[in-house]
Amino acid sequence: MTSSLDIRIDREPSTDQVTARGGDALASAVLQRAGGFIAVVRLNETWHRLPKGVTDPAEQADRASRSAAALTAIGYRVTLGASLGGDRPIIPTANPVPLGDRVGELAYCISTASHTSEVAALLTEFTSPVDGILDNTISALQATADWWACLDNEPAAPRYAERLGYIAERIDGYVYEIGMLRDVLADAHVAHPTRRPVAEQTAPAEQLSARAAAARTGSPRAVTSPRDAEPATSETPRPTTTPRPAGPPRR
Repeated sequence: MTSSLDIRIDREPSTDQVTARGGDALASAVLQRAGGFIAVVRLNETWHRLPKGVTDPAEQADRASRSAAALTAIGYRVTLGASLGGDRPIIPTANPVPLGDRVGELAYCISTASHTSEVAALLTEFTSPVDGILDNTISALQATADWWACLDNEPAAPRYAERLGYIAERIDGYVYEIGMLRDVLADAHVAHPTRRPVAEQTAPAEQLSARAAAARTGSPRAVTSPRDAEPATSETPRPTTTPRPAGPPRR
C-alpha cells in the first residue's frame, strides 16, 4: 500500500512525458521548486509533469534527480525511473528555507500577539511602501508581466502578460485597503481579551526570524524573549530591497 510519502518520478510509456505521482501539498511545493514541475489537477487525482518545452533527455534527468534528492531529504520515499537516473543512489540534498515559510513566521507572531500594537507592527511588514512584502510582491508580478510581454516567439504572450499586469493592479488596490485597516488597528491600542503576553506563552521549537522579532519589538506591550532577542546570523541576513523607480502614485 502506498502513502503520501511514496512518490514515483518516471517517464510515461505512452507519451514519453516525465511525471511525478504521489505525495501531498508539501511534495508539490518541492517538485515545483526543485524541478520546475507543473501540477496537473484532476477530479480524483493530482499529479505533476515537466513543462512541455523541456524535451532534452539530459535536462529531464537533471530535473528529476534534483527533485528526488530534495524530496528524499525531507523524508519522502522516491522511486526514480531508470532513464532518469534511477540506477544510481539518490543522495538527499538539503532544501533552502522558502520565503513563504519566513512570512509564515509573521503569521505565527500575529496569532500569538496580545496587543493591537503588536499586530499593527507585524502588518506593517506587509503593507509598508517600497519595502513591504505586498508592495514587493506586486513589483515581482509587474516585472514578470513586462518580461513576458517581450516574448515575440509566443503569440499568446501579450495576452497573458496583460492579464498578469491587471491582476497586479487589482492586488495593489487591496494593499491600500489593508494598509488603512492596519491604521485602524493601530489607533485602537488595546490588549486582546484572551491572549497572554509572549513571555507567558510556550514558544515553538523553531527560531523566529530577525524580521519577525524586530516587528514585534515595535509594540510598547511586546515582551522580548531570549528567542526573539537573538540577533540575525550570517546565514539568514535580511535581503537588501531595491525600490521601484520613483514615479506617479499607482493608487
